[in-house]
Amino acid sequence: MFKIRRRPPTALLLLPLKKAYVNGSVLGEGTYFNPGESDVRETVYYATYDITDLLNTDSDTDCENAVTILLGNGQYTNYSIHRQSGRYYKTDDARSESETEGEYGEVKALAQVVITYTDGTIEVIGTDDTWSFVESPITENSWYGGEDYDATLLIEGWNDISPEIPRSEWGNASLVTENIPTGTLTAREFEPIGIIESDTIESEDITVTLLSEEDGMCTYLVDMGRNGVGFPEITVNTATAGLKITMYPAEVSDMTGYNGHINQASCTQSDSDNGNLIYDTYTTDDSGVQTWHPTFCYHGYRYLEVVVSSEITLSSENFKGYILRTENDKNGSFACSDETLNTINLLTERSIESNMYSVFTDCPQIEKLGWTETAHLMFYSMSQTYDLRSWIPKLLQNMADSQYDSGLLSAIAPEYYKIGTLYEDLNWNGSLIFTAWEYYEVYKDATIFTDELYETMDSYMDYLDNNVARDYLIYSGQMGEWGEMTDYGTTPVVLVESTAYYRLANCMANIADLMENDADVMRYKTLAANIKTAFHENTTCYNDEYLYGNGTQSSYGCVLYSGIYLDENEDEAVSRLVAAIEDADYHLTSGEVGLKQVFSALATHGQNEIVYKMIMNDTMPSYKYSCKIYLLNLL
Repeated sequence: MFKIRRRPPTALLLLPLKKAYVNGSVLGEGTYFNPGESDVRETVYYATYDITDLLNTDSDTDCENAVTILLGNGQYTNYSIHRQSGRYYKTDDARSESETEGEYGEVKALAQVVITYTDGTIEVIGTDDTWSFVESPITENSWYGGEDYDATLLIEGWNDISPEIPRSEWGNASLVTENIPTGTLTAREFEPIGIIESDTIESEDITVTLLSEEDGMCTYLVDMGRNGVGFPEITVNTATAGLKITMYPAEVSDMTGYNGHINQASCTQSDSDNGNLIYDTYTTDDSGVQTWHPTFCYHGYRYLEVVVSSEITLSSENFKGYILRTENDKNGSFACSDETLNTINLLTERSIESNMYSVFTDCPQIEKLGWTETAHLMFYSMSQTYDLRSWIPKLLQNMADSQYDSGLLSAIAPEYYKIGTLYEDLNWNGSLIFTAWEYYEVYKDATIFTDELYETMDSYMDYLDNNVARDYLIYSGQMGEWGEMTDYGTTPVVLVESTAYYRLANCMANIADLMENDADVMRYKTLAANIKTAFHENTTCYNDEYLYGNGTQSSYGCVLYSGIYLDENEDEAVSRLVAAIEDADYHLTSGEVGLKQVFSALATHGQNEIVYKMIMNDTMPSYKYSCKIYLLNLL
């Protein structure tokens, strides 16, 4: 509680936390998971709000106002505290406690109200031990496993100044003296995560089927009509308190699944339950019509298995689905006369949006982690449709914050997890350089290259030179051509990594040129030239049999995209790429690293008709085949 002496023209609330209210009104209406993920040892984001119009003021008397904060766990608390049994969580982190010290901790809040009065004086009211706290109706929330809400525990008016609330019975907040985030307090300049209204799933798109009724409980299968990322909202009408509704989200409805009706294997990395489920629960009060959705978690799902007391009958009218993503403006679109291509574009956009969160996740249903390679592999696909000018700098800061003392950049940023055998690879660790350069190519904004960012990039290149490269080539890469269709051969790691090394050197020469660092321009141009020479002296990379690599699509795609080829070999490399595609009957065989490079190499060398044949192939693997499966699922 605080009092306003006179009406202020300006009042701001700064919040590096989750959800806050002033006099019962939520700040940042329609936004979630504020203020944004980061490695709090380096950067702590906060959000600001103009709360002037929410204040109780009077020109003659003191007026009370209430600021209240609802805290959620997020990644910060989940890792070390909330690995509770019965819910899914990530388990494959490979770091010691000393390596993660300060990155995780218990929930905590830092807030202040800045009041500027009409006479120019400023008053600051901040969080301290005069604040009070009470447990909320959210009895459990897991970033991965779901959320529990017990409406019988709700204190009506808890977030307002209602005099009926017995705040004298609440506990006193404690000042944090240990495990204090050491990162720089930084204003959030990127867009928040919000509900995308155009993609909200309405009840008419939802089907509800009663599957069973036993022991006073009913089980329903709810089909939201599309795979999406966000959360479901349920509305029930009951005067009975204490009825528990449990909702299990899943991508797949499988009557043979381990849970009987849905299968969460694609969401939990497990083919059996093993106390490893994802679920949300809502416990009713006696108020009649009640509407609820999770506050501090989200899911990648299409189906819900809902278990509820037989006192409550469910239909499509009881459900609504919300699609969430970072609110980057959508400023591009695609449409043509071919519905297959339109569907491919739709599925691509949905895939991008499903991962467009505070970090660019690689999958929203399992990991929710910022694997770094996706930012540059998907950059041009994203930037043709979305305005990334506030979001990408944030991702770059995540990457820079996660750099090791050795100079190595992480494969996941923020590095909430480190997968033991999947953390060092140029196409992942080098994403900071690739993504920053692609950002410049699209937006022509050289201010992205600050001295601090350049120093981080330069130290990573030094790390490669001192610890990884051997005679200007990179022979190791834990991911390599990740996800490649190996029936057609496995692209040599040295080729995938060394072409990436060559691209990194050229990017750094270009960036140094923008920063007018002539010495580094020459240093990196010389490095690129040495890599190219060594590449053509290595028989795994350059040979008489295949020309480049071992004849896979990615062998030629990586070489052509990087520009490392000899001029006299360019036409032959393109011809062999086309031949490799024809040998696969125009199917995709590349992994995620080579896919962008194969398509780009074909397009820039006048082979768009080959790209079209690959995309429109009727059989697996192809984009058209994926569309056929999508359309069948909607029938």
